[in-house]
Amino acid sequence: VVGGTTLTLSSTGEWSSETSWLTPAANDPLFGATPEEASGGGISLVYGIPSWQQGISMTANQGSTTMRNVPDVAMVADNINVVWGTDFIGQSSDFPEAGTSLAAPLWAGLLALANQQAAAKGQPPVGFVNPALYAIGKSALYASCFHDITTGSNTNSSSPTKYQAVAGYDLCTGWGTPNGDNLIPALLSPPLDNLRITPPLGFTSQGRNGGPFSVSTETYTLTNTGSTPLTWSLAGGSSWLNVSATGGTLNPGGPSATVTVSLNANANRLLITHASGNVLFQNLTAGTTQNRQFDLYVGNGGFETGDLTDWTYVGDTTLTFALAGDDADVAGQEALPGQPDELFVHSGIYGGYLGQWPDNGTLSQTVPTIAGQKLLISFWLTSISDDQGHTAPNGFAAIWNGSTLFTATNLPAFGWTNLQYMVSSAGTSGTLEFDFNNTPGAFGLDDVTVQALPAPLLSSAMISGGNFSLSWSAVMNVSYQIQSSADLFRFGWTNVGNPFLATSNLVQVSLPIETTSNQFYRVVMVQ
Repeated sequence: VVGGTTLTLSSTGEWSSETSWLTPAANDPLFGATPEEASGGGISLVYGIPSWQQGISMTANQGSTTMRNVPDVAMVADNINVVWGTDFIGQSSDFPEAGTSLAAPLWAGLLALANQQAAAKGQPPVGFVNPALYAIGKSALYASCFHDITTGSNTNSSSPTKYQAVAGYDLCTGWGTPNGDNLIPALLSPPLDNLRITPPLGFTSQGRNGGPFSVSTETYTLTNTGSTPLTWSLAGGSSWLNVSATGGTLNPGGPSATVTVSLNANANRLLITHASGNVLFQNLTAGTTQNRQFDLYVGNGGFETGDLTDWTYVGDTTLTFALAGDDADVAGQEALPGQPDELFVHSGIYGGYLGQWPDNGTLSQTVPTIAGQKLLISFWLTSISDDQGHTAPNGFAAIWNGSTLFTATNLPAFGWTNLQYMVSSAGTSGTLEFDFNNTPGAFGLDDVTVQALPAPLLSSAMISGGNFSLSWSAVMNVSYQIQSSADLFRFGWTNVGNPFLATSNLVQVSLPIETTSNQFYRVVMVQ
């Protein structure tokens, strides 16, 4: 399956950059108005993940570890002139065109060149190419054989959050576009990984805070199917996973190695979240890597069980449910008449559909807390109108332990919006509650999380010239404030500059030194 890109050349006509192809709605010179078009991508709801696609981290790209992901690769699909035939006065037709229907035959042409070189060397044709493409993508050859496309997306008005181009494999451009001079030789002699790891997948586990969880352990057997010894090691992992071994040497036909990956006590401390961890099995001899991804759904905040498991619901069950984003089965086609079901799914396969009326529906969950603990509550909300464009009357409220975090009535239609609130727990438990009603339209609720906020952990502190630099571990989308004091024995700290919003899990800040006296600095979360 071939995705599309928009290609930019340098002034000398060389490759410069590419982005995932997205053409907004426009007027076609032949056919009038056309819908927006994009490089196709997504997750199959029918076909399981094939063996050659296993072992890829799907954490950043929103892909699936159990179902077939597309595309596999990409090629330029924009700003292409197609010239063909002659008309009745002997002139050829020449139109600018775009589409993956052009990218696919370009890939066919590249593979024809690969087969031509194979024939010249007395080798068979490359045949079914996916195993070789994925072996190259998982190996040290990747960077030299593919242009990794990391900008652009497949989002559109009907699916505003899926999918983004990211480093490595993604659901916009697959592995990326070919660097033909390097890729063709690699296709004729793809990397051979003699490290066999069974089973081929990580685990997906779910349960309430504290467990029990549906899966807690997976044991892997490692063998060497080659003729020479190989060395392997492990990388990655997660704070809520234990791994029993970290590396070793496997002899051909010799004894196998066993690695056990299991949930540890930290998994029981998670409140409502979707946690994902990756364990990388590295064949150091062949230079290849196989990934096993472990997903833990705590509290069913993304409704990925396909129902309201772990939630307490009060209201009309025929008007509130988690539903699939494929317009079928769980909620029936078009749960809100005239609107596709996928509008109610922010990520994954399921989302919460809230169409309760005329009285309030209530969705709630209680989690254990520690008095004084700082928590981050986050959820994604959308408001969808009926097929006549009406949304009011409606109402929505988010409540923590009886205190209202957000409330509004007669909300207009709006796309997926992330709402976040930092709260403090008052006792040994806390209850998150959503109240809602929506007569003509419906709300979508998805990716609800309640997480304990760790204190910022200082990574480095340096002085260079007239500036001082700090870096610290952070929680994304949380604000942090640098403060200073000349005397640790006195109460009161002074804010230095404005708060910094964390856009990654590591914040790095450089500020001018404004005094010649000794100063102490600290970083605090902004309430």
